[in-house]
Amino acid sequence: MSKWCRRRRRAFRTDPGCLVLHGLTSRSIYVIAAMLSPLIRPLERWIHDRLPQLDLQAWLPDSPLLAIGLGLLGVVAVLALLAVLAAWWRFHGYVLRDDGERQVQVSGLFARQEQALSLSRLQVVEWVQTGLGRLLGRGYLVCHQFGAMGGGGAAESRRFLVPGLTAEQGRELTAVLWPGLSMAQPLARVDVIYRRVVLLRLLVASALLLLVVLGLVGPGGLAPGAWAAAAATLLVISAGVAQLRWMAMGWALEGAHMRIRQGLWGQRTSLFPLHNLISVGIQQSWLQRRRGVATLQLDLANGRLSLPYLPERVAWRLANRLLASVEVGQAA
Repeated sequence: MSKWCRRRRRAFRTDPGCLVLHGLTSRSIYVIAAMLSPLIRPLERWIHDRLPQLDLQAWLPDSPLLAIGLGLLGVVAVLALLAVLAAWWRFHGYVLRDDGERQVQVSGLFARQEQALSLSRLQVVEWVQTGLGRLLGRGYLVCHQFGAMGGGGAAESRRFLVPGLTAEQGRELTAVLWPGLSMAQPLARVDVIYRRVVLLRLLVASALLLLVVLGLVGPGGLAPGAWAAAAATLLVISAGVAQLRWMAMGWALEGAHMRIRQGLWGQRTSLFPLHNLISVGIQQSWLQRRRGVATLQLDLANGRLSLPYLPERVAWRLANRLLASVEVGQAA
């Protein structure tokens, strides 16, 4: 789909297939859904006015569930089509070239736009994959730079996005942005107490859901076996989600860089040099103090990252290492 062109200036180019996959696997589909949400009420009024005049029996299926399913499928198809069109509008003809101390991208279907990323001001690189993106093996890089300026051949943007990447291409480009970062070290997990806390929260939510259903249908609305099956199903789902949440959270120190992965269905991995940290903090709740764990709070130029439920000694060791790097960076 995409190719690295090894020339005097390294270039990354996208083809139409990449843009289609980026439109389907990026978060733009949620943005488009939010933008179209104000149209729901006028559409409901139009349907209410026009529905009595239409002969629905001629084209609607007999099964109500099938009709609802087809309607939802149609909505998803429209949103996916709009997301693909948005990706083509913004990233058609995308080219990323290496200009030494800057990365310059050119893209756009009707109006060609140039954006520049200054490596000296690069703060954080995020590798983002939605749930569908993980299934299709696609993601995109979001590069955050501090003190971006206009002027020159291409305007600098605080948020510099590289679309339509495979995982291998994402690693290659990250190594170009920060030489020496191989991302070969496996991610360490937080304490298993985090899994137990997530499971407890999900069990409480499941119990509330069962109480709501009980209030709606009444004690005799379902047989005792059905109630037991529903409770067992929610228990299994809660345990599975808690396990996956715990496995998805991870971190690693690799030389002068750090990686932090967050998310369950969709995942975001933040990569940054240690000296780019703004501040480091440790928080402990009453439960965390009793269990000997702590939450590490890291403030970066693009926001805050948290590593919850680290063993207390690991949290303090990491905090001291990161603070030392921040002090060295400020002194330099």
